[in-house]
Amino acid sequence: MNDFIKIYDEIFKENGYVHIHADDLRISNRITFALQKYNETCLRKERITKKMSFHEKYEKLKKENKTSPIYNELLSLFSFKLECENHSPRIKENEINKKRDFIERIIRAENKNADIRVIYNDIIYDAKTVCIEKIESVNQFSTKLLKKELLSKIYYRGQQNINWPVKPSIFRGNWINHEKEFVEEMLINNPQDFDNATTTLEKLTKMQHYNAPTRLLDLTRNPYIALYFACEKVKNSDKKNYGEIIFFTTLDGSVEKYFDSDAVTIVSNLAMMPSDFCVGDESLPIEEFNKQEDISYLLHQIKYEKNNFLDIINHEDLHKCFIVHVKLDNKRIINQQGLFLLVGMGIEKNKPADINKYIYNKGSKKLIFVIPDKVKSEILSQLNIMNINKKFIYPEIDDVADYLKNEKFLC
Repeated sequence: MNDFIKIYDEIFKENGYVHIHADDLRISNRITFALQKYNETCLRKERITKKMSFHEKYEKLKKENKTSPIYNELLSLFSFKLECENHSPRIKENEINKKRDFIERIIRAENKNADIRVIYNDIIYDAKTVCIEKIESVNQFSTKLLKKELLSKIYYRGQQNINWPVKPSIFRGNWINHEKEFVEEMLINNPQDFDNATTTLEKLTKMQHYNAPTRLLDLTRNPYIALYFACEKVKNSDKKNYGEIIFFTTLDGSVEKYFDSDAVTIVSNLAMMPSDFCVGDESLPIEEFNKQEDISYLLHQIKYEKNNFLDIINHEDLHKCFIVHVKLDNKRIINQQGLFLLVGMGIEKNKPADINKYIYNKGSKKLIFVIPDKVKSEILSQLNIMNINKKFIYPEIDDVADYLKNEKFLC
């Protein structure tokens, strides 16, 4: 499979849906901009010149055999353009819908058990597992929340781009392989910021506040806060994307915990384990399980914050996620009505526990609300009337100043 299409297929496999934006399929334009960036990083003899034909450019690129992101992006764009040209009948550059149909056919072939449908012309989804609802105003959002009974025992997450994975930042990229070192470096370089953080969960919460990668996923009790996040502009990007609202539930209360829960202490301290941490033999009796070397090390770490913690870890807890009510100890988390999904480990430490288990299902389908880019500004204006805006969401002085300059008093 072409690397360009593979990206969409991977998103579809992970989320159950994928948005294929028209601008992403304007391949010639993307190649032009990517080549400019690429040439800026190259020696003169390695540069791709305008005089070269398309095939000459592609062949020269392949010979360079680099590993940078921009190089890999260029290769995937060139190879997809070549596939379109070799397609029978040929897919022309301006035939956006035909390119999207081409990608859909390949995703369909790779996911034969899925009931693949297309909604709103550019979202491919699995109708067996996903239900999608469009939101175009605050009033419509309120109506759907009531109609679908999404106001009780539900927590909310807003994402600016529906193609983003629903998982904590530490599991994106390669950061998970340096999780322990990341925490330690934050403590070494900013010790004064962690003076009052006595537990690992409190340290992770502080790191999350400053956008450091952690195994915490931001949630809110307030659906309108989630709607704000779904409509917020993506930093340093002009791309137009659907936002989304994802609903998390804990109907039986078994995974909903407070900050001082023993289960929360166990999972949060996975962050302090080395990348090769191994659960070991989970079939052992509980006493023997807890005597294994890596589990003993985890227990040792836990006792730094809980001296009287019993030498008993239930192996099942390591693979769970918990909705955690943390201390509301700063104005931002108070205003955002924030809490977290604390994510355990999968089979290995560098893989997350199954987050989909905790996402609200209507019947047997995951329900998501999507917000088209064209209505995001209007929804933000409507939320502003409710005093849900940047200065409320981010009450720190620098963010309030930015809001006043660029939103309230924008000339």
